[in-house]
Amino acid sequence: MTVGLQSLAGVCETKSAAVATASATAAPATSFQPSVAAVSAIHAEAGLVGARLSGRLTATATHLTSAAAGYTDQETNSAAVLADLAVTL
Repeated sequence: MTVGLQSLAGVCETKSAAVATASATAAPATSFQPSVAAVSAIHAEAGLVGARLSGRLTATATHLTSAAAGYTDQETNSAAVLADLAVTL
């Protein structure tokens, strides 16, 4: 279970980095045409969406890593309880 969670966390981190670096391409320098202004606005919005998505992926990776650690701790504690039971029986 923990290996799967850690693997998924790694995928989320990789995708987050890819989304963050895939910034919108620069619009042409001449902004006198309405279509250039529209493309520039779309690129700006795409950049904002990319930044937000990157943040969400990073947060998901953090939560998955934390969950994997929690499962590992639970397994360790359960093993200790079972070992104690074996000694007392």
